Amino acid sequence: MNATKIAMITALAGFTFTAQAADSPVKLGGFVDAQGIYTKVDPEANNTGVAGWEINDGAIYLSSQMGETKFMLDLPFAYTATSAAGSNNNDFSWAQDKAQAYMDWNQGNWGFTLGQFDTPFGFEVNDSIGNTFTSQGLLYASSGTPVTHTGIMVHADLGVVTAKAIVSNSANQGNKNADNFELGGQLSYAQDNMRGSFGYVYLDLGAKVRHYVNFMAGATFDKIAVDAEFNILKNNTVATTDTGYGFLLNGVFSATEDMNLAAKFEMGKKLPSNYSTWLMAFGPQYAVNSAMKLKADYTLSNVEATNGATEIKTHTVAVAGQYSF
Repeated sequence: MNATKIAMITALAGFTFTAQAADSPVKLGGFVDAQGIYTKVDPEANNTGVAGWEINDGAIYLSSQMGETKFMLDLPFAYTATSAAGSNNNDFSWAQDKAQAYMDWNQGNWGFTLGQFDTPFGFEVNDSIGNTFTSQGLLYASSGTPVTHTGIMVHADLGVVTAKAIVSNSANQGNKNADNFELGGQLSYAQDNMRGSFGYVYLDLGAKVRHYVNFMAGATFDKIAVDAEFNILKNNTVATTDTGYGFLLNGVFSATEDMNLAAKFEMGKKLPSNYSTWLMAFGPQYAVNSAMKLKADYTLSNVEATNGATEIKTHTVAVAGQYSF
């Protein structure tokens, strides 16, 4: 980590602890996710046999609550391989890809979020500590929806139903440029042990119009939780219409108060990068205490890049220690 990054982190930490000492409303939080990973690729000609340790994910959160208004700053970090240091490279990416900076105002049953904020679409979330497995799967960020939005989201609590409407920059660009705004909405339902949602995003890029549809449904029965997600991604151009879809099924069994056993299956067809994909994963998760989780899982993924191409299978074994503060 270079001197500039160290100075930034030190300044943030110093500001936060000084502010808290003076009874300031600023709060510090975050998490770190350290993992050991082994991967093997078939056919053997494609195998890289990667194994090692890395900081898979992490973040520093700064938040403040003043009356009906909340401010949130989310600065993610993780290992990245961008320098020329070869095998000794241990650089972090800092505040990239899924950073957040927003204010959230609430009055009664409605309010709005303004700034850059996490997307409400999709079963798996941006921060790894909030997911069942050590890494996100096929549908995460691969079905035409950004991981964050820069714009405004109006939300209303209608009892068991929550409604959200989003107007944001296209494909989460930092400014609007000459593109049209991205328009989205979501209706979600939660009551007792049942939950579900329907979401839609529309983006007109001139030469291409994108439609993204997201369905989610889930239920918890005693010690078993089951969640499903189905996505449709349609790209219309003057000459062609291309439609892709993806499906996820995630199940968790609470074996004990501290131990879960989980399994997941995903599949996709004509998602942006590949013609056909599927993935399955399973493994345990153990809560050491309220702050620390241990996870271990095996993942098998299969990719057919183009119709009729050689299928590439990737075997991944990962163990993770995740600490939140």
